[in-house]
Amino acid sequence: MCGIAGILRFAGITDDDRQALPRMLDAMAARGPDDRGTYASGLIAMGMVRLSIIDVGGGRQPVYNEDKTVAVVFNGEIYNYIELRAELQGQHTFVTHSDTEILVHGYEQWGIEGLLERIAGMFAFALYDHKRRQLFVARDRMGIKPLFYYADAKTYVFASDLKSLMAHSSVPCRMNSQMLSRYLSLGYPAGPETFYQNVFQLSPGYYQVVSEQQSSEPLRYWNLTYPARAARDSRRLPQILEQLDAALTESIKIHQRSDVPYGAFLSGGLDSTTVVAMMYLQTQRPVKTFSIGFKEKSYDESHEAELVARHYGTEHHHMVLDVPGTDELDRMISAWDQPNADYSCLPTYKVSEFARQYVKVVLTGDGGDEIFAGYPTHFLPRITPFYRGLPRWFRHGVMRPLVDALPTSFGRISFDYKAKLFVRGADQPFERGHYLWKLLFAEEDKAQLLQPDVWAEARREDPFGVFQNYFKDVSQADPVNQVLYVDCKTFLLDDNQHKVDRMTMANSLEARLPLLDHKLVELVCALPPHIKLPGLNTKGLLRRLMRDRLPPRVLSMSKKGFSPPIPEWLRGPLYPYLRAKILDSPAFDTYFRRPYVEQMIHEYHSGQSDHNRRLWALLVFLHWHEQSFRS
Repeated sequence: MCGIAGILRFAGITDDDRQALPRMLDAMAARGPDDRGTYASGLIAMGMVRLSIIDVGGGRQPVYNEDKTVAVVFNGEIYNYIELRAELQGQHTFVTHSDTEILVHGYEQWGIEGLLERIAGMFAFALYDHKRRQLFVARDRMGIKPLFYYADAKTYVFASDLKSLMAHSSVPCRMNSQMLSRYLSLGYPAGPETFYQNVFQLSPGYYQVVSEQQSSEPLRYWNLTYPARAARDSRRLPQILEQLDAALTESIKIHQRSDVPYGAFLSGGLDSTTVVAMMYLQTQRPVKTFSIGFKEKSYDESHEAELVARHYGTEHHHMVLDVPGTDELDRMISAWDQPNADYSCLPTYKVSEFARQYVKVVLTGDGGDEIFAGYPTHFLPRITPFYRGLPRWFRHGVMRPLVDALPTSFGRISFDYKAKLFVRGADQPFERGHYLWKLLFAEEDKAQLLQPDVWAEARREDPFGVFQNYFKDVSQADPVNQVLYVDCKTFLLDDNQHKVDRMTMANSLEARLPLLDHKLVELVCALPPHIKLPGLNTKGLLRRLMRDRLPPRVLSMSKKGFSPPIPEWLRGPLYPYLRAKILDSPAFDTYFRRPYVEQMIHEYHSGQSDHNRRLWALLVFLHWHEQSFRS
């Protein structure tokens, strides 16, 4: 696990480029506190900071081929490196035992597409072929590891971290105002665009070839695929379960390859418990597990985590997260490299900091919901037609007023919150309805929130367009599979995985996501929706697979998520922090209308309306803006 950065300049790298590279590496030092290395020759200067996991003593980067005409810097893990090394041995000379060296010899043997087809893992790498004067950059199939880039007619700059990328003077530090509209709608910046003009993230399953002769337009080498709506699967459930068990077992096995101590995050939910159970069943040794709890009971899942820990005899470590101090909050929010309103970053940051005292690597259950259909929104395409079948006068004249009149609850994922989201989206075509169920600020809200000149610019961006394009990609699939695809391409990629990467890396901890192994994902995606999601039973297939392996209480639990008591904290001990971070921000009046925001804060603090997610989104944006655009 590392951070990588580099500059390709078609006229040849300059002294400024050589001086900029150390600054770029310094900006992401937490990603790799163990070592760093650089390579500079002709057109290219690139480097990495290393968190040593595989071949701790010998796996220094950059790594080269035999005659040093090919060099690579690499972030991530190639989990099948042992098998690939066996294929290449005898045809190439290996000088390390690291997974990184697979990339240079595999490229020589199979070419870039052949290499990408064979490697399994989470990765972002940059490989420079000195003879061809070509740079290849690539990102893993599910986008677990990040890669950002800026390109113009003369220069290509890349990095694992936006802070690192912006440390190079060739990259203009100008805000992408249209992304603000997308962020206010969704609470995260759905890419490949970023909050910086002309700066992009390389999409999952894509690579680029960069040279004077060839366009740097991203090229796709892999994508999620789902069966057509009318497709039939001849396999019976026992056969499917057998194949799924084999794929999950293999994924957990190779994700435990490490030369340093490792463990697992354990929330007590189905996904993390499945990972811990499979780790234990494979090794029969105590697994180091880490969980976090809260004093507020409706948010605390620690009793479920402790139940699982006792069941499998894990070496369990637990901490309780109390209201953080303001300096600590600022530090955690600063771990984002662009605004994200997912406040589960706070417990993710703290449990990462906690786990890093014991291990360098953790396995997590992230991705299970989007692959195995774990959210209530995944079965909504099945029930909303029944709701729309009710008479219009009843839906609009009875149901909607009743739901709107429900008293505001500040509990975790409360009934009134879910009911209001449901009626907001149920009358829409299911594609737009899925988008509306996730909305923070609707367009009419943004028109009142934003200053007129900012709104004039922001309204040019239709945030639903991101969802719409992904829905078109899988229009032939069943609606349930369409929703799963869109969630993988939006929320999973740009919110959840972004969060896991940033919060773990801020604490120099490597997170591995075995439920997103591409072979396991391909197997589950190919299944008909009624197998993955029988009726309204979220993650029904996974529950069936693990039925005889997990405690019954875990199997019967409903989805809760990993949220801290922010709604209560912001109305109580963190209320002064909330007001100051928003209303006293130097950028506040540039973007937002003060009376509208003050009214939101008043309604929230008095208990009239639950605006916690909206206000947190404003707080995070203004914090990021102040950090990023200081004069």
